[in-house]
Amino acid sequence: MSSKVIKLTWSEVAEMVRTELRKIIGRDVFCVAKSDDDTYWDISFPLERLPLSDLHRILEALDATDSQRDLSLPPEEDHADSVSSLSMTVSQLLLRRNLRYDWEYLHLAEDSFWVLGERDAHETNSDFIKVGNQRFSLGELKSRQEVLDYLRENGASHTALMDICEEYREKYQNELCWHYPTTDELHLGTFLLLVKEGVLSLPFNEVDSVDYELFCLEDACLCDAASINLLIADWYRFDSDLRHAMEGMRRYYEKKEAVSNENKAVSDCT
Repeated sequence: MSSKVIKLTWSEVAEMVRTELRKIIGRDVFCVAKSDDDTYWDISFPLERLPLSDLHRILEALDATDSQRDLSLPPEEDHADSVSSLSMTVSQLLLRRNLRYDWEYLHLAEDSFWVLGERDAHETNSDFIKVGNQRFSLGELKSRQEVLDYLRENGASHTALMDICEEYREKYQNELCWHYPTTDELHLGTFLLLVKEGVLSLPFNEVDSVDYELFCLEDACLCDAASINLLIADWYRFDSDLRHAMEGMRRYYEKKEAVSNENKAVSDCT
């Protein structure tokens, strides 16, 4: 690992963060980087507000911890659906991602941003997938063909897939498999399984009462960055629509309860 000093202008910092945001949310957002004093800086959006659904996507892409999320999301009581800036926590995670440099020391000046740290050697190794705080070496996993052959021989169902997941769980304490329930134009949903070559998508159109999901093996395929981005975008649209609906339901009941309590208070006084 190497250690060095990096000096950036605030406009350079903003452009680096802007680049990472474009990769994560799939569109360009004008950013301004600034410091309030010698201990705090952040990224703001002077031309627009960033939807809360995009902020959730950013936090997910950055593998933000629960405490980092708490520091970065607006308070629930504000009922906010967008933000005008990113916290220093998120801003620094985005900058680290762009620099691929995890600094030890930070100095903020009026016209510049100084960091000193060590390069993260893990990020130069592409033969692993990071899930949360864990890294999994792809070379140790089952191959795509091994998985498909096993499923063909054992019913191509969720029950058969769980045999593979159980083997993963015993070895890695993680099934390395995720159910993606949102439908597309062709399938009811899919399962995403880590394999030696990357991420295998196992779509299904039927659900059996005994063996559960029945896979369409002819449509099984390895994912790429574009297909994963599409899944993420579809999920956040689904998540955003559902959350907005539920927030509307909550406000309805809160208002109904407030009116009921007010009427009860008036009734008690008469």
